Formats: sequence, C-alpha cells, structure tokens
Amino acid sequence: MKFHPSSKRYSKAFFNFCTKKIIIDSVIKDIVKLKKICENNNKFLKIISNPITKQDSIYSLIKKILVGFDNETLNFINFLVQKKRINLLYEISSYFIDLYDLKKGDKQVEIITAKKIDFHLQKIIVQKVIDKKIKYNISNKIDPNIIGGFILKVDDFNYDASLKRKFTDLKSSIIESN
Repeated sequence: MKFHPSSKRYSKAFFNFCTKKIIIDSVIKDIVKLKKICENNNKFLKIISNPITKQDSIYSLIKKILVGFDNETLNFINFLVQKKRINLLYEISSYFIDLYDLKKGDKQVEIITAKKIDFHLQKIIVQKVIDKKIKYNISNKIDPNIIGGFILKVDDFNYDASLKRKFTDLKSSIIESN
C-alpha cells in the first residue's frame, strides 16, 4: 500500500511518542480497532473526511464511537482533527500497525483472492512465495474481479498469480503476434 507522506510522518511521530511513554501495547489495540472501523464503515470515513463537517462535530462523533480507547489515542485523533488531517486516519493507522509489526519482527502479508480461502491454504501460499524464516501476519482480501488465483503483497513486492493477469498477458501476446 502506498502511503501519503504525511501519513507516515504522523504515524512515526505517534509511534515514537507511544514507545517512549511505554504505552505502545495499549495503543496498538486501539489502532487495530480504529483501522477495522475505517475498513468496515465507509460512511464514517466520508463524514470525517468531508471538509464541510465542523471539527467539533467530527471529534464528538469519534468520541462516541471510540468508547474505551486510551486517552493518548483520543488526544492523537483530536490532534489530527485540529490539523485537518483526519482524512488520513486509515492510512495513519495502517502505517502505525506496520511500524509495530516491524518492531516485533513481523511482516504484513496480504493475499487477494476471488473468494475467501482458509488459513491453512493462505499459509501454504505465503510459504511458497516468501522466505520461510520471516515471521508474518496474513490478511485475506476478496476481489471477485481477479476471477481466480491470487495476488500476494508484501511491502513493495507484488506477486500476481491471478487469472485476470494471465488473460491480460494472453490477450497481449495474441495482439503482438498479429
């Protein structure tokens, strides 16, 4: 995933702050929940990203949704609202999680398939493609447009073994040969 440069800066700053204050373990739980909220609720993202929505309204909505979150997480979100960077919330939380995983020595691996596959098959695919010595966390995303096969993403590395890609390559080779 490509991150906006500001997303990286805010994530790194908050990550370093949490690490120094030794609150990283409690904050990471909040950030993971926050990322899931962003992934599962497009309406929420549209409301907080709308430049017309008042900052006070955005923060009061966020406080109602994020009940039980750590005060430092809420303060950081309020800071993003004040700086008018709340539209980057999903990217910031994603990069924060990547930083946390990197600190633990884990890699984020994303497998995109046409239909949901079980965890055992996900592990087999990852072990065939990437180094077995690396610790990793797997997420499976569904994209019916790839028709079949899979796309594996690790950092900046993409391995495309989808039927859509193979059909596109076949079409290109037929066109070139004519």
